[in-house]
Amino acid sequence: MADLEKTEEINELLDLYLPLLTEKQQTALELVYQEDMSMQEAASLLGITKQTVHFNVQSGLKHITKLEANLHLLKRNKQLDTFISKYKQMKEANFDFSQLQADLTELQVGN
Repeated sequence: MADLEKTEEINELLDLYLPLLTEKQQTALELVYQEDMSMQEAASLLGITKQTVHFNVQSGLKHITKLEANLHLLKRNKQLDTFISKYKQMKEANFDFSQLQADLTELQVGN
């Protein structure tokens, strides 16, 4: 995965799971990923070592990755976005909505 794609995915995960992290993890991840600071810049701003920022970032990333693996909120949000987009296209084209039943069933099952 390219760095930009990885950063975008991390930011999407942070949007969902940031409140579930410790305050130190939240701050480190916000500065590094949302404010685009280097770990050294974040460390200087916070008055802590670069290693401490690195630890907080890594432990926070591990936690949000584990949360997503268990809860699948990001995956489900993307599925819902796709479903809504398809629905809007079908509605604009006066489409036969019988296909939506299959899509809705897939969402309910969680595939």
